[in-house]
Amino acid sequence: MKKMHTIPYGYRMVNGNIVTEPNEAKIVKMIFREYIGGLSYRKLAEKLMAEGYIYCDESGKWSLGAVKKLVFRDCYIGKNGFPRIISDKDYMTAQELSEKRRKNRIKATDDNRLLRKITMCGECGRKLERFGAISKGKSIAYWRCMNPDCTRLGFSIVDDMIIDALDRAILNAEHHCSKGKTTYEPNSKVIYQQNQINQMLDSDKADYERIKEEIVKLASLKYECISYNCSEKQASRIAELLAGYTPDSDKRAEFIRECISRITINNKGVFTAELIDGAAISSQIERKKSK
Repeated sequence: MKKMHTIPYGYRMVNGNIVTEPNEAKIVKMIFREYIGGLSYRKLAEKLMAEGYIYCDESGKWSLGAVKKLVFRDCYIGKNGFPRIISDKDYMTAQELSEKRRKNRIKATDDNRLLRKITMCGECGRKLERFGAISKGKSIAYWRCMNPDCTRLGFSIVDDMIIDALDRAILNAEHHCSKGKTTYEPNSKVIYQQNQINQMLDSDKADYERIKEEIVKLASLKYECISYNCSEKQASRIAELLAGYTPDSDKRAEFIRECISRITINNKGVFTAELIDGAAISSQIERKKSK
């Protein structure tokens, strides 16, 4: 049920006095903490909606504008008679970060824009999200799985790590296209269903009748992921682009656009690019040491 506020989110009136609303105050603190930690206004709004938190306007929905408005309110540091929720330090840090991000917005190159559409979490199958953050005064783009039910990747990934892994996978590729055969490319639904079955099998009180039903569903989902391999013309094009590949943005974007159907990165840092002919090329994500 939506809540209509005449005072800022995080507060309520009690006997004519403004006091904090405990549950909402926790959300205010979380918003500041996550914003300072690197999430953008948009990603924060998506996170709040995904986790079931309701905003206080007529729609009940969190938006980029609602989160931004909240971060800029000085009532949270005790101004104008409101009880304090946020420390002066966190409030000022959030304002400084907002200004830095405004001035240093990271513009995605063509290859990065294409990667955002096809790069998935190898643990749950959900698309990885790319967002900007400030580290040591510099703008950096991070990639993260935002699925709250996922084990998530156990390390931070930045643009350079993905680009480097892709370049090495392409330059070291031994590509063999088996024309005329079928390929199987599991999607996020298949990966999720398989994980659910694995969890059920690991349970001490496994319901084997239910597991059988879920396995039948999995088989149906897998069948939908079967397709024919690429034509001879497509195979020749892949071989041509592999042979002439150089690690620059234009060549990279061309190869991604014409040859790659999906990319996955798993918790062990294995980077796998699945090609349109069903073949796969891979490399290892190399974690950068902070300077």
